[in-house]
Amino acid sequence: MRSQTARAAAMTTVLLALGTVACGGTSGPAAGQGPGSISAATARACNDIVAFERSHASDTFNQDPASVKALRDARHTPLENDLAAWVKTLNATASDNSDAAMQQAGAAASRVSADCSQAGIQVLSTIFPPGVQTAPAPTSVSLSSVAATSARNAWAAGCSGGTTILRHWDGTAWQPVPPPPGLGCGSGAASPVIVTSPAAGTWVFTSTDAASFASHWTGTRWTAPVRFAATSTIQAAVAAGPREVWAFGVRLGSLFAVRYDGSTWASAPLPDVMAHDASATSSRDLWLVGATGSGLDFSADHWNGQAWNLISPLPLPPGAQAVTDLVDTVAPDDVWAVTTINPPDDNGPLRIAIAHWNGRTWQPVTYPYGPLDGIDPGANALAPDGTGGIWLAIQEHWLAHEHNGRWTLTSTPFMIQALGWIPGTRSVWAAGSGGVLKYNS
Repeated sequence: MRSQTARAAAMTTVLLALGTVACGGTSGPAAGQGPGSISAATARACNDIVAFERSHASDTFNQDPASVKALRDARHTPLENDLAAWVKTLNATASDNSDAAMQQAGAAASRVSADCSQAGIQVLSTIFPPGVQTAPAPTSVSLSSVAATSARNAWAAGCSGGTTILRHWDGTAWQPVPPPPGLGCGSGAASPVIVTSPAAGTWVFTSTDAASFASHWTGTRWTAPVRFAATSTIQAAVAAGPREVWAFGVRLGSLFAVRYDGSTWASAPLPDVMAHDASATSSRDLWLVGATGSGLDFSADHWNGQAWNLISPLPLPPGAQAVTDLVDTVAPDDVWAVTTINPPDDNGPLRIAIAHWNGRTWQPVTYPYGPLDGIDPGANALAPDGTGGIWLAIQEHWLAHEHNGRWTLTSTPFMIQALGWIPGTRSVWAAGSGGVLKYNS
């Protein structure tokens, strides 16, 4: 399955990148205009990709369509030469799925990516395996949280067999960092959550069946874990400032919230929602999304520095249920909230609803895709893209990207469970069951 998944992801990623811009109205040089031009063979492949994008189903697109086969014999541009080499190495992985073969296919894909840029085609995402940075995580480890403060500092966290897994990006490579003794996780409890900010530093929160914990990175080591109330579970956290680190969850079926004031942790004012996700731009601009008492609605709670204020993003259809909720803040007047909706009486597929806060009201945002690969849509993670748009991790192996009302899809080689924008860039880290990938908008 590794060979099939990686080959499908690599081909879909590159071809989607080619098709999205070359056929979308903002292409590079026209055919026949010199060594960087796009030939008819590439245009034919582009037409296949447009059909694929419209179908939104990976099995509709043949992994080796006739138009791509034709590229093997095309010798008109460096782009087509590298496309032919890439298809050859990609097909070789069908019988040889070794690391060496996958690296060769990935290297060829990276050359295609570079050629596309030279030809005037904007590549929407980097290529896997070697075209992106990967975290050295064991196959059995699923990284559930990722956060960054800059291009040279990012953290990812996961859980394996009751042990908290931590990875740190230093601008060059992802490195394993041992957790502090006593920072347990797992056993059916919530996944680890890691948050970081220039002002507050980095915090990791974990939960077990017995209690929940927090530990702070000093720059050289993790502090001894703080143990919260028995049976508590941390579901969301945010680092709004050095004296404003919050964690939210449940304890014995009730809301649970704690806050760090720069020296100690203590119980905090309870929000109106059972938080599924949290995000903040400052100590006076903190957002939560989740459900209120009914447990089925889509609600948002805002902390203004003094009190919580309930401001629901979108009303759900009568009888519908919110399954998962996500939130990410860019600025006080730029907040995104996403939920996956189960229709009334389970009558029909799940769907994704999105709302954007403009500083005054929540506005609905159209999500254009239905089921992918025959599976109902479900949003796993959300992050801004650094250009005014957003990334959404969808289902098992998709990323949906929105910018100025235009949506595109990118296939991923494994399920993405967490996204983290890299401040000051147009890139996001995507963490999941296979490590960490980097995508560019």
